Amino acid sequence: MVSATRRSGIFRGGIYLVGAFRPWTRLTDPAALTRLFHDGGAATPTVEAEDGTHPLADPDDWWKIVLGTGYRATVERLGAAAARRVRAASVGHLRSHGVAELRTNVVYARARR
Repeated sequence: MVSATRRSGIFRGGIYLVGAFRPWTRLTDPAALTRLFHDGGAATPTVEAEDGTHPLADPDDWWKIVLGTGYRATVERLGAAAARRVRAASVGHLRSHGVAELRTNVVYARARR
């Protein structure tokens, strides 16, 4: 969503509505998550990456996913007209590029302190 929203211009009053602080970006690989657990006092965390995908029956399904995530607040802050433009641009991008699935990679971890 983020790259599509940037191309679609999700700005209001010069402010990018999906803020620069995205704490989840530091947890996208096993080494980073292992460091986080070590920094929190866990001696030997078990960390495992799992690649995955989520099929899209239709590119419009993307918007349902957006509204079911934390991005919903960003969409609501846009206002109805801007949200329609972003939806059209992002769904149009998926459609024109033949995107039929989303990457849903995850990193699982558990540890004891």
